[in-house]
Amino acid sequence: MAALLTRRVVLAGKNSVDLETRTAEAVLCSAAAVQRHGERPDGSFGKWIERLDVDGARLDQGPLPLLLDHDHTQAASRVGVAENIRREGDKVVATLRFSAREDVAPLLRDLAEFGGGLSVGYSVKDWKRMP
Repeated sequence: MAALLTRRVVLAGKNSVDLETRTAEAVLCSAAAVQRHGERPDGSFGKWIERLDVDGARLDQGPLPLLLDHDHTQAASRVGVAENIRREGDKVVATLRFSAREDVAPLLRDLAEFGGGLSVGYSVKDWKRMP
């Protein structure tokens, strides 16, 4: 199994959080280059540039769980789902639907007020070294 990588999630816009419907529109990833430092896909260590091919993203696996701290071992860590996962230009976008549980409401309010604080976990099936 490929190693789990993470990438920062960006809200789709300033007003992308809807507290009434408990949803948010978010950009899960884009084709933009991201500089990384650490383990490379070939197992070596150092700086490297990651460019994701959004055309190769598997969008047929949703809805996917929204987890606190990428923790899939605790039921309480599941705070919602990412659904309606789709390509929009060079981005992969999703609707995040949060649970109606009382303990999740403060997370959604903080997201609406402060934005950010989200990341997506993913694995890369194929990779190639670029010149």
